[in-house]
Amino acid sequence: MLSQVIDIAKEAGELIKRIYLSEAYKFEHKADQSLLTIADTQADDLIVSALTDQFDEFVISEENYRSDDLAPDDEEPYWLVDPLDGTKNFVERKDTFAVSIARMVGGKPQLGVIYAPMFDEMYSAELGGGAFLNGVKIFNSRVSEPLVAIASGSQVTERGKLFYEKFDVSDVIRIGSAIKFGWLASGRADLYPRFGETSEWDIAAGHIIFSEAGGKIVSMETGREMEYGKPGLRNRGFLASRSNLNLESEMMKILSLPT
Repeated sequence: MLSQVIDIAKEAGELIKRIYLSEAYKFEHKADQSLLTIADTQADDLIVSALTDQFDEFVISEENYRSDDLAPDDEEPYWLVDPLDGTKNFVERKDTFAVSIARMVGGKPQLGVIYAPMFDEMYSAELGGGAFLNGVKIFNSRVSEPLVAIASGSQVTERGKLFYEKFDVSDVIRIGSAIKFGWLASGRADLYPRFGETSEWDIAAGHIIFSEAGGKIVSMETGREMEYGKPGLRNRGFLASRSNLNLESEMMKILSLPT
């Protein structure tokens, strides 16, 4: 199954890349003011059709999800798809966008693929099988101190500043989209704190890839491993870090402080 999903992600990524390089696209705003391009919709059509045809399982994609939809019961396998994660980067002519596909079983990611077409980086993992970059096994074996974080954008919140100071973070690598999880998995950074909201399709593939590479993703709401199938399929914040870091209790203290 994993090799088939890798092929689907590669085909979608190549489609996105062709549109990106042609610059023959326009963008519009969806109801939630997020951006939408023809690359989003065409990649979505390709991925959803391929997954449905090949596996005959329910697919939830960013582009077909409605706020009143519910994830299937825990026992029913389903897919979480972000056909073009990082549409803002795409529109702003930044190469940091990716295809993200995850298969969920028992309410947890069991298989995941992230493909960054402009870097030709294919991250993949299956439960118990390890994580891979372009077919080569990867693992986050960092032991360095002080810590290196990875994050999106240039803005740092007050909680972010407190977090970086508390844990003696010496450097912050800034890159968009789910590529961050691939870079974490391959050992380019130690952690990724996310204080804002995300959707479950934004992180599911990254979750299994990073977990198989020696990492963990902990909810900032509960202090426990991230769960799926939440109302609206929304995450309220998380900390992705290598498994030999135990920052959760201090993280929760920071979150209890006024913004």
